[in-house]
Amino acid sequence: MQKNTEHPWKLVSFALELGFLITIPLLALALAGRFLDATLKSSPLFFLLAVILSIVISSSIVVKKVGVLIGEEENRDRPDVDPSSLGDTRDDNYARDDTQKSKDETQNIL
Repeated sequence: MQKNTEHPWKLVSFALELGFLITIPLLALALAGRFLDATLKSSPLFFLLAVILSIVISSSIVVKKVGVLIGEEENRDRPDVDPSSLGDTRDDNYARDDTQKSKDETQNIL
């Protein structure tokens, strides 16, 4: 059996991406909150609201990313699923069968 060396690097990349997805909103919104607090002299109010908002935003992004990763892993582990077929859901054979049936029905009427 061939060992997949892409898998560990994919996880490292995913971990780094999650770190940035958590850090960037937190820093940006915390700085904006500090600026608003300094401008409006409302000490920790906007800072705390910004931190809470960044936690909500980061959590929703992380949940979506983890869901995508879990979906890829489940589909990769299933031998009956061809990963190239996951993007296209239409069934060409079914469409061809319908076309052939309609041709047969038209010939039967004539």
